[in-house]
Amino acid sequence: MLFSHAFSIIVIISINFYIFLLWIIKKNFSKNNIFLFLSTSISSLLFILIYINNISHTPYWIPEFKSSFFTNYYFSSFFGSRILGLLHLIILIYLIAVQFNKVLKKFDIELFFIILLLLSYIIPIAYSFIFKPILIDRYIFFVLIPILYLVSVLSFDLKSIYKKYTFIFLLVAPSFLNHFSENTFKQFYTNIYPSKPEVRKSLEHIVKNNNLNYSFVSVENNPHKINFIYENYLKKYSKKIDKNLMYFNYANNTELPDDIWLIYFTDITNEKFIKPIEFKDYMIKSNKIFNHLELYQLKKKD
Repeated sequence: MLFSHAFSIIVIISINFYIFLLWIIKKNFSKNNIFLFLSTSISSLLFILIYINNISHTPYWIPEFKSSFFTNYYFSSFFGSRILGLLHLIILIYLIAVQFNKVLKKFDIELFFIILLLLSYIIPIAYSFIFKPILIDRYIFFVLIPILYLVSVLSFDLKSIYKKYTFIFLLVAPSFLNHFSENTFKQFYTNIYPSKPEVRKSLEHIVKNNNLNYSFVSVENNPHKINFIYENYLKKYSKKIDKNLMYFNYANNTELPDDIWLIYFTDITNEKFIKPIEFKDYMIKSNKIFNHLELYQLKKKD
């Protein structure tokens, strides 16, 4: 489980770096630390060798760094808005800066979290500049744990009562108010713009219009078997809506019904809908637009 993702290696490197500092600064050479250092180092090395030999591609869709990234470091994604993200980032940097000597003397979990936080950014950023971009917010979402821990503990460790409660207010009040501008409370008094294709609504529309035959417009070249993923997802989802819904794989089916619905996922392309060649003898009878997808009803020409 530890090596379920390539980025988990960052956690191991952080642990070993912490142990290394423990040897250098505290002269603590306990058997447990030595065993942990050696075992994790060997397992990490094996993981890297296996990973490099078996990796077939790097994600092509990960964008290069923009200048805005270095003013935010995905904190806006972690905390719900750019203002809240920037506020947490500034407070975190300030707390670490003013209390780093105290943290270094304690030499406990706080120091480890600082190491983990720094390496979680430094290693992927360095790799992205040298090779290809690999860093996106969800790959390092685990840094939210050290961020929240450090902000909380270091705030309460401040000697000044005024500073302590000021930081607590700055962290709690804006976070609470932000819920009124985000989906948490918005869902109770307004319609929320969906972030994913409205598959359920499209299937319910098909059922409502009685014609239960459907398919979807497959993606050309089928990168990473995405067509199989969509097909499996639609089949399982349709069973929840109506067991009589009939899926057709038009690429492998020589006998297609005279009436059929085509789901066109627009969240993965900027291209306009083009009727697949398998439906050259069909005309578009109607269409319906949902968020992140379009639904086309096709009928065979007489």
